[in-house]
Amino acid sequence: MRLVKNIPHPAFKISLFSLSEKYLLQVEYGPYVQGFKIDQSELSKGTEQIDHFVINEYMKKCLERFKGMDKDWKEYFK
Repeated sequence: MRLVKNIPHPAFKISLFSLSEKYLLQVEYGPYVQGFKIDQSELSKGTEQIDHFVINEYMKKCLERFKGMDKDWKEYFK
């Protein structure tokens, strides 16, 4: 797995990795991580499409999932 680039974001640490013929988009928020595998053949404009992906509504949904993960974690350890 090779780091292609880090993508700046105000709330998340976002890294793009290349492995085999896929990209792995890794989004970190505190102790939590979400990962998305994307076939390189699906991106007609290369990694520029990934940059657009991280600034759209999808990142708001990632934040909602992170909050849900945090809630589940805290409930489990009460």
